[in-house]
Amino acid sequence: MTGSFITAIEPVPSQPHRCQVLVDGEVAITVHQEVILKFGLTEGCVWDEHLHRQLLQEEAFIQAKTCAYRYLAASWRTTGEVRRHLSRQGFSEPVVRLVLEHCRRQGYLDDRIYAEQYIARRLQRGYGPLRIAQELSDKGIDHAIYEPILSSLDPDELFQLAKRMAAKKEKSLGRQLSPRDKRAKIGRHLYYRGYSQSVIQKVLNLLFS
Repeated sequence: MTGSFITAIEPVPSQPHRCQVLVDGEVAITVHQEVILKFGLTEGCVWDEHLHRQLLQEEAFIQAKTCAYRYLAASWRTTGEVRRHLSRQGFSEPVVRLVLEHCRRQGYLDDRIYAEQYIARRLQRGYGPLRIAQELSDKGIDHAIYEPILSSLDPDELFQLAKRMAAKKEKSLGRQLSPRDKRAKIGRHLYYRGYSQSVIQKVLNLLFS
């Protein structure tokens, strides 16, 4: 397309905020109007393959950014969750990296704040640090972010929390079970909720002493 020129830039009636770029009277590309503005495209601009590639890259970035915004609008997300979502939508890794960096700069992504808030919520619901750590890892958060937060938790508060969860579970079991069976079920319940073996044994010894 060397030596060609943009002959018209026309809005697409059925697609708000999108424009067709006509080169030598034929549609060469359809992009978001942000792309037109960023590159300052007007009638008479020289058109070549380098510009074409730049427009395609910017269009991919805008589409991926829009996709990320919609995903983030539904709920606070981790970087890993947004990365997986964009990848599943078919965006290339370079474009995904650009969008993630953009979202971080805009304050839409912050894994440290996410981890702090997530840990607080899960503790309120009675979950232990091992379960919480696994959940954060599954969400793509680096252990270097959440491990210091979990390590700083007060051991006595965790014990008291585990004790409350055990007492609640014991009430739900009724009186028909033997102490041995109760102990086993409560132990499994605390393990499922993410408490360490040392905390579990301490709670069980207290309940069944």
